[in-house]
Amino acid sequence: MALSRTQVKEKLVKANEMLEKLNEDCEQEFQFRTSSKYIPGYGTPSEIGSKEGLVKLYAHLNKDNAEFDSAARELGVEIPESDDKIQGFPKKVWIDEIKRKLTILTREDKIEKLERTIEILKENLSDDDRFAMDMDSIEDGLGILDEE
Repeated sequence: MALSRTQVKEKLVKANEMLEKLNEDCEQEFQFRTSSKYIPGYGTPSEIGSKEGLVKLYAHLNKDNAEFDSAARELGVEIPESDDKIQGFPKKVWIDEIKRKLTILTREDKIEKLERTIEILKENLSDDDRFAMDMDSIEDGLGILDEE
């Protein structure tokens, strides 16, 4: 569905608000506990730059558990969750950091798409809408001029 001229300004304002919110979320930096450790052939969650790479690391960390859990179910044996450590950290820490990195990559994808959308919307603003938005953005400054 194509946007009408009157909807372009509304969508631009909404896209800018969404981008501002996502950028605020980025400012809350996450400290990866496992960043000094390395899984050979995979790296660390903080350094992996693709969702595919994170999924591969997650699968690698869980591959032994899947077979073990399946065997335990087949035998009807309940085994408590293990506190196995990988490179000195419990597996749960690694899994949590993989999930956090996925969240970061997803947010980065959204930011990139929003920035492209905003550029296209700006290019298609009517002169009247562009003028109105410019005036809205300097409204506070104009109030100061009225006081003199």
